[in-house]
Amino acid sequence: MKRMKGILKWGLALAILAGLVWAGWTFWPRSDESVQAQTSYTQVWQAARGDISASINPTGEVYAPRQARLTFDASNIPLVELNVTLGQTVKAGDVLARIETATLQGALDKAEANLLSAEEALEKAQAPYADIDIRRLEAAVVQAQVNLKAAQQSLMDLQNPDTTAAERKVREAQSSLLSARDKLAALKADTSVQENLDYLQWQYNELEVQHGQLLENPNPSEKQRDYQLLVRNLMLDAKETLERAKIQAQIDLLKAQHDVTTAEDALADAQEALAELLKGADAVSISEAQNTIAQAEYDLMKAQDDLEQALAGPDATALKSAQAKYDSARAAYENALAALDKATMIAPFDGTVTRVGAKLGDLVSPNLTVVTLADLTDLRVKASIDETKITSIEIGQPVEITFDALPGRKFNGAVLEVPLEGRLNNNVVVYDVVITLEGDSLTGLKPGMTANLKILIGQKSNVLLVPAMAVKQSAEGAVVTIQDIAGGGTSTTPVQIGLSDGTYVEIVRGLNEGDRVIVQYEQQQVQQMRFGTGGGIAVPLNGGAGGPPPEGR
Repeated sequence: MKRMKGILKWGLALAILAGLVWAGWTFWPRSDESVQAQTSYTQVWQAARGDISASINPTGEVYAPRQARLTFDASNIPLVELNVTLGQTVKAGDVLARIETATLQGALDKAEANLLSAEEALEKAQAPYADIDIRRLEAAVVQAQVNLKAAQQSLMDLQNPDTTAAERKVREAQSSLLSARDKLAALKADTSVQENLDYLQWQYNELEVQHGQLLENPNPSEKQRDYQLLVRNLMLDAKETLERAKIQAQIDLLKAQHDVTTAEDALADAQEALAELLKGADAVSISEAQNTIAQAEYDLMKAQDDLEQALAGPDATALKSAQAKYDSARAAYENALAALDKATMIAPFDGTVTRVGAKLGDLVSPNLTVVTLADLTDLRVKASIDETKITSIEIGQPVEITFDALPGRKFNGAVLEVPLEGRLNNNVVVYDVVITLEGDSLTGLKPGMTANLKILIGQKSNVLLVPAMAVKQSAEGAVVTIQDIAGGGTSTTPVQIGLSDGTYVEIVRGLNEGDRVIVQYEQQQVQQMRFGTGGGIAVPLNGGAGGPPPEGR
């Protein structure tokens, strides 16, 4: 037992000593030459043929190309109906939600009234004058011309009175007065009228006496009563005829007297008018006549201008203004009509509700997304490729797709769209490449998931391959260092490279199969190759000749 304890003590001491030696070797400062001697390695590879596929491995994001964020084109109107929940599938045309419509209907009614008013104004501006208006304006011009001519004639009559007509009117009035007086005198001198009245009076008196005598018989016979009635009727007729004759005689006399009075007045007026003409017009009358002419001239000019404007057609400025107001009213009406139509939210396509952003009673606005709808049966991936790699991306390239959220599942796809224009993201120009998403089932995939992509940008078979670290860049381009088999010396030769998968590279021109290429690398690169951090395979570290790349690379 004591022997075993001793061995353990010595073993522990040796272990501590070894640890100190290793630490000193690792962390003790050394010269650059010493470091270079310990960390620089050389490997010889033989160029050989094989298969190679090149790819890039960006990440992307799942999205639904057919997606809609549905809003209401209204503000401060309550949501009164909501028919969907998160995750619900709907069909195109399904009613998703509704808002209160009273306010929108009021706005539409007002917009319609404004539109009708603007339409009437536009029609008036387009055809301001109908045919009847033209005829009326033409008649106004003619009337204005007549009024002006009459005003001018009145002034001429004032300034140069024509007494001939006035004198003739005086003579005519004198003749009419004499004739009226003669008729009155003849009527008064005519005895036939009085004689006729006297006869009618006698006839009435006779019948009245006879009728009185008949009434004295207290018991007349029937025949006597009939005769008595006959006499009475004759008496009444005679009395009526007498009264009419008296009235007609008075009327004839009054009319003759009235004719004399009228003739006397007419003679006085004619004599007064003649006297005024002989006296001449005063300054006030002349001034009034001149003012009348000025007003008539203005009325004629205005009537002519109105007619000319009507005949010229619509006024360009008024028409433009009316058209602008109509267009504005039409747009407001259509917006109000569209707003009312959009008070009912309809599903634009078959899809799944991925978000519900409101609840009943909420006041909506154009910025409030009420329902987000996506077609989850058609998903795609959008990958941001930087400008250094975008030139290798082409439409149709196959893509392997995996998701950290769905371990063990693999999907296929292909490059669908390569944009011509990039965007700046963190000072780097990137291009949003669209990739299809295919598989037996897309169950579990959701928009927004991060996708791991492997885009195959090239694939070749039976091409000449060397390790990627064997190729260096010089002023002349890509070069490799080859070893002379016979002498063991090395030389540098330019090469043209093709595809590269990060570990191996295709040599298009410059090397032959079997050429021995020199690969120099640092310790860090050894660690990368050893643990796969560079994406390649580990190479032997003994400095010997490496074999050709394995088939299928």
